Amino acid sequence: MATGYNVPTSIGSYVMPKTSTHPFGPGVPWHMVNGVPVRGKSAAMIAKDATAATIARSAGLAGYYAGKPPTTAAPGKVGVIPGTTPGYGPGTKIGPGGTPVKTPAAPTKEDFENWLASDPTYQAGLTAYNTHMANAHNAFVQGIRQKLIAAGIVPDATSLAAELKSYGNGLDASVSEILDPTTVAAIGTNQLSTMSGLRTALAAGKQDLRYQLAARGLLGAANQASGAYAAGGSTLQNAFDIGSYNAGQGLIGDIGTGAGGYNTTLGAEDATLGGIRSDAATRWANLPV
Repeated sequence: MATGYNVPTSIGSYVMPKTSTHPFGPGVPWHMVNGVPVRGKSAAMIAKDATAATIARSAGLAGYYAGKPPTTAAPGKVGVIPGTTPGYGPGTKIGPGGTPVKTPAAPTKEDFENWLASDPTYQAGLTAYNTHMANAHNAFVQGIRQKLIAAGIVPDATSLAAELKSYGNGLDASVSEILDPTTVAAIGTNQLSTMSGLRTALAAGKQDLRYQLAARGLLGAANQASGAYAAGGSTLQNAFDIGSYNAGQGLIGDIGTGAGGYNTTLGAEDATLGGIRSDAATRWANLPV
């Protein structure tokens, strides 16, 4: 029975397909739409042909510009131009319809920073970093204030700035915060401070010395201290001076400990921020072009 012709049946006529391989005859392009053969090529078939043509053209031009006669393109990865096409680099991607797509210009640092400003993941990490750094700074300032109050020492602002500057990270900028009026007043009124204790001990020692010498008749005439009193007073003053020096050295050590702790926290937080930026850079690099 010939195919491709109307065939009478009991319920009408039926067109027999020519073959399952060539429903419209040998050499006639066709594709399926909803399970039904349709004459002609589909859009995907046309795009694939265009891609193949571009690959072949690129290979031929690459040979031409290399001083070689055009040759038939060898099979290659669909979607990438093998060789060099004028105006495009090796490995240039092919867009829809087989059109070469130029690689976009490399993003600038400004582009990256602008993107970071709107990236919620990075901004959340940055907010946490700023909070941790503010807490570390406040803890450092408050810690030094407490040490000054405990020592009973109001340091010279210039000297304190020089000491803090030696630890870096701009700690000398904290002097005005540390020596605020409230802290200075608390230092002067703390009767339990180291310096207050030393002054009290010195005054009490001198008074006791007077009583002891007077009882022995060695204090001297009124308004005139004896040599024994002068010698004893010198010993008491020396003890006070040594105590004051030790208090000052202890305070310097406390400042160094506080600065060291702050710098350690700063280093850890900076490392964390660096990781957050590195993660953001990776996500930025993987964004669709």
